[in-house]
Amino acid sequence: MLPSVDKTKCVGCGNCLRVCPARAIKLKEGKAEVDPSLCQGCLLCLAHCPTGAIEAREAKKRTAPPISHREGKGETYELSWELNEIRMRLEGIKRRLALLSQRRR
Repeated sequence: MLPSVDKTKCVGCGNCLRVCPARAIKLKEGKAEVDPSLCQGCLLCLAHCPTGAIEAREAKKRTAPPISHREGKGETYELSWELNEIRMRLEGIKRRLALLSQRRR
């Protein structure tokens, strides 16, 4: 799941920017904008949005181009994308656990 910003509800408060561990959110023209290539899908931004402008949406399935022309035309490498997404989510979980353990000290 990835966050999606409803620009009509976003007031540009910046709460989502401050809580995003991946720094995947930027303010553009006073509204939050999520970079899906950086987003880890932790959805902390959704929990901290005071106006409900951020919603979770299903991530689009991505495919990678062939690594080289010798490996076949039009082959997709969905498995490598899926493994990368799992790795990114795991990193997000590790960061959240580290934050939680720091708060308990």
